[in-house]
Amino acid sequence: MHQINMTVLKYMICEVLYGGRITDDLDRELFATFGEEYLKDGILNVNEYVFFVNDAKDKNAFKYKMPANQALEIGKYHEYVSTIPATDSPEVFGLDGNADLTFRMKESVEMVTTIMETRPKESSGGGGKTREEEVKDKAMDLLSKLPMDYNENDVRELVKKLPGPKALGAVGYAVPLNIFLSQEIARMQNVIQIVRKTLIDVCDAIDGQIIMTTDILDSINAIFDARVPNIWIYDPTGAEISWIIPTLAKWFNDLIERNKQLYEWLKGSRPYTFWLGGFFNPQGFLTAMKQEVTRMHKTGKPIGGGQVEPPWSLDDVVYSTTVKEKDQ
Repeated sequence: MHQINMTVLKYMICEVLYGGRITDDLDRELFATFGEEYLKDGILNVNEYVFFVNDAKDKNAFKYKMPANQALEIGKYHEYVSTIPATDSPEVFGLDGNADLTFRMKESVEMVTTIMETRPKESSGGGGKTREEEVKDKAMDLLSKLPMDYNENDVRELVKKLPGPKALGAVGYAVPLNIFLSQEIARMQNVIQIVRKTLIDVCDAIDGQIIMTTDILDSINAIFDARVPNIWIYDPTGAEISWIIPTLAKWFNDLIERNKQLYEWLKGSRPYTFWLGGFFNPQGFLTAMKQEVTRMHKTGKPIGGGQVEPPWSLDDVVYSTTVKEKDQ
């Protein structure tokens, strides 16, 4: 048997034959990593080299390994390859088993979405409401529930009066979490404005008052199918501007709840608890929280014996989680 150059083999497989079909740079890098793991020097010199060991609890699991007799004819190799499962478990690629659940759910949602988008969309031929009338009624209903717009000047004045923790001794924009609140409200206002304009344009286009554009038509189809219009989630560049939820009702309900948290915070004092998942930038909230704690300890406190506690550093502050009972 001639010695196989694994470097050449990895390049042919990971960069040319299969890698050439991968368009994303990170996906191609991941595929090359698998090649480095599986195509190693000396694997042909090992009897039944094992690529992956399945969970020992599953005795019927397929064994990913090299054929025992490596001098077999090509037909024997073809026969062995045909026994490999058509669907590999995530563990083969070093992933958790839940990765398969995530993939299947995404695949199912995409399939259902495709079916809904391709189904006939003709107007009703009976005595009921037409498709356009149903969409307009739904749009009008959503408009009636949509939160009011934020006025930039009013928000600025309200934030200036918001107090911070007593230990911080600051108000307004001198408080990190107040700055975070103003940023969140600005992003929420952008979403509310886009949603309001879309719903108004949908109603006007159905009434024939404005021209039916591609975006309006896509929004009409989405509302009719109880999906979230694409322009509510992504901007023209493809960047995510809101939260990703597949159903229109759940997405709109999240809009109401997310806005409620921000509005009540702006109109009153800081809440005792926060819905972290209801923020556009949860990491920004955590960072602002660390900044406040650090500033509250910028002046060393006496610790006895004439000694003073050193000021806290932002890099030294760490998060701590305490699990409590539901009624606490």
